[in-house]
Amino acid sequence: GFASDVFAVARDGDSLVARCVRDNPDALGRRVAMDEGIAGRVARTMEPLLINGRPSSKEFPGLDTRTLEVSSAMSVPIVHRERLLGVLNVNAEAGGTFSAYDLRALSLFAEQGAVAIANARLFDAERAHVVELVELDRMKSEFLGLVTHELRTPLTVVLAAAQAGK
Repeated sequence: GFASDVFAVARDGDSLVARCVRDNPDALGRRVAMDEGIAGRVARTMEPLLINGRPSSKEFPGLDTRTLEVSSAMSVPIVHRERLLGVLNVNAEAGGTFSAYDLRALSLFAEQGAVAIANARLFDAERAHVVELVELDRMKSEFLGLVTHELRTPLTVVLAAAQAGK
């Protein structure tokens, strides 16, 4: 077993927010500064990090108390087109140890996740654009209906007068 956290870059761009957690429900929504703890360092450097042995708060200022009990951890940036989207952390259970191979596998997973996140954001943006275009089309049709009606009434009067004058 293991615990994991997925942090997303906050809207302010200066911190990370825990968006998905496993085996640590209290961490959901927790904010981490870009220079705080393991996730903050990975966000700042945008480099994967493998830790075997207990991390220290001296080496990683701002670590939460649960992380201090971890014997092995991996943290990788989630990056798309050189833009940081978030950080993925995985902590081994007591006695477990991660290898460089595990870190590479997690990095590949994060790369695929970054593409999926970027695609989902593009899809949401396009869907919002389509909704906007549908509303604009409805407004255009309504406007044309009003203009046509307003023009038709005077034209009817003019045509009737022209017919009567013949």
